[in-house]
Amino acid sequence: MQNYWGEIADIEIFEANVGTGSLTKLFDGQELSINYFQPTYFNNENLAVLVRIGFNGNSKQIWVIDKDGEKIFELTNYHQYNHSALSWDSAEEKLAFQRYLLTSSDSLPEVWIWENQNNQFQLIAKNAARAIWIP
Repeated sequence: MQNYWGEIADIEIFEANVGTGSLTKLFDGQELSINYFQPTYFNNENLAVLVRIGFNGNSKQIWVIDKDGEKIFELTNYHQYNHSALSWDSAEEKLAFQRYLLTSSDSLPEVWIWENQNNQFQLIAKNAARAIWIP
């Protein structure tokens, strides 16, 4: 990813503790090698789920990584789709996300759910976007 001046943009992600007012830098040393965004912390497993630019440079995939930036696994690996707008339910058992097909100019976004317990995906809505959980 390049910044306005054509240089490699520095990407830094921090964990904020509101109670203590402290900031902890995550993924130390990984900033320039991974293009990631929309991190969502997975408290139950001490992991982060985030969107990463796919290896072909066009698609956006969902990865699960640890706090050091090491990949645990790819949640999605469908390079013909973009994935974004991550939202955990309050129990951190289901992750809602948006996906749309890149190979068609008239494709419409879809909302999908990933169930952490059994690693299953389910299409929830077509022609829908940016789903969030209501507590």
